[in-house]
Amino acid sequence: MPFTATISRNISGVIGNVFTSNISADANLSLNIPVPDGATDQSVGGVDVKIAEVKFMYLISTTDLTLKTNSSSVPDETLNLLAGVPYIFPNGGNYLANLFATDLTGLFLTNGSGSDATFSLEIIYDPAP
Repeated sequence: MPFTATISRNISGVIGNVFTSNISADANLSLNIPVPDGATDQSVGGVDVKIAEVKFMYLISTTDLTLKTNSSSVPDETLNLLAGVPYIFPNGGNYLANLFATDLTGLFLTNGSGSDATFSLEIIYDPAP
């Protein structure tokens, strides 16, 4: 069963443009992870995705968080997520490159915000046969 994400961007003002894009793939990974205040390098299980297969990725946190990929001590990438500001990557039809250059085999979250957080992740991808 294919999974579909719909991305809509509405720009109000003089041009009043609406952009909509539907992205479909055969598999998805969907996680909502509680991250208590003070957590350091909290491991997120169940992550094993090849970046070349990703069609859509959405990350968001309710507080500022640091996200490390694949290792807590020597990460391949480190992202500083801002509270309520999503990272959205649609593969194709976009000028932005994916911030992740390496396959994802694990995620590690650090929360020094002063409040408990919820980290949400949605990845839609086509796994290789």
